[in-house]
Amino acid sequence: RLRQPGDQSERRALTGSSGSGSMNARTALVSSRPGAALYARALADLPPSVVGLEARLLELAIFPVKGLGAVRLLRARIEHHGLVDPASGLADRGVMLAARRPGETPDGEAYDALGLANRNEATLALARAFLEDGALVYDARGLTPLRLAPASLAPASAGKRIRVKLPYAGGPVIEGIVDDGPLATWVRDLLRVHPAQRRYDVRDVVAVRAADDHRRSVAERHLAGQDAQTLFGDGAHALVASASTLTWMNDGLVAEGQRAIAMEAFRPNIILQGLPPNAEDVIGEAHVDAEGGLVRLVFSSLCVRCDATRVDYTTGARPDTQPLAWLARNRPPRDEDANAATFAINAVFPRAADGRILRPNDVVRIVSERT
Repeated sequence: RLRQPGDQSERRALTGSSGSGSMNARTALVSSRPGAALYARALADLPPSVVGLEARLLELAIFPVKGLGAVRLLRARIEHHGLVDPASGLADRGVMLAARRPGETPDGEAYDALGLANRNEATLALARAFLEDGALVYDARGLTPLRLAPASLAPASAGKRIRVKLPYAGGPVIEGIVDDGPLATWVRDLLRVHPAQRRYDVRDVVAVRAADDHRRSVAERHLAGQDAQTLFGDGAHALVASASTLTWMNDGLVAEGQRAIAMEAFRPNIILQGLPPNAEDVIGEAHVDAEGGLVRLVFSSLCVRCDATRVDYTTGARPDTQPLAWLARNRPPRDEDANAATFAINAVFPRAADGRILRPNDVVRIVSERT
């Protein structure tokens, strides 16, 4: 449900200001994409302040293996490196896949393998994930399901260390421990059963677990002044999307004769329900009525989208340029990258939230706007 503040004096009391700072943020968002009339209209339709609006957690998800399917959770524990399933201990993006291919970054940093994810290996999107009788199960058309004990994906204390570059321009080189066991074998089979033109040898694909001494801060642009870490994510703590913004985008796509895009293409950890379309862009902070007490959720930066969003999860193919082409015309870019397509918000939990439990249907209250 939505609850809007009452008169202007109430709104000012809630924001603690006249609202000029938040209006400046809105103006900057609109002016950053001249001609994006749909977006300008969406922001104009927001209340003068979004402070006081309420939403709910619609869905919570983690991706135990980066690039493979989401595990949807009924309870998610907040930890300093992101969301964790409290029953199994599975962490968000605690394992990644890589193709052994030595190289060097433009800065001269050497690496042993290139990370694989949906952006550079669309076939991985065919792997669906779920929890069953304490096991993590991956399933895909043409393959026998893979059952993994959650402990087999936990941080490792021993094994061959390997340096993996995340697969995007400027992506960092991250050290992990090679795991050439059942997961790697199953993924190689997946890639063989669904052949495509590739720039690497499928036989070189391995799984990489985090080392138990893994320490990696969330990227500076996503920190929002907090202290948070991540495992093998692209740099954020948690990705938050709004169901209404997806509907708004799909209405625009369908009106132009394009296909609708499923939320899974954006791979969010948290889906909110009950906000006006694009309201997440102007939120500064929200409070969640979580199990164990109130949790602060700090919104940091617009999420720049890549070719992973173009993947059709039923076929593992990229049939067209959508939704990137539409988003690049109808939503704001991020920072200096005028050509960037954005959707959803990178967010961070302050350290005080560690150990708290989130559940679908938890109430989310907006307490500040971006300035």
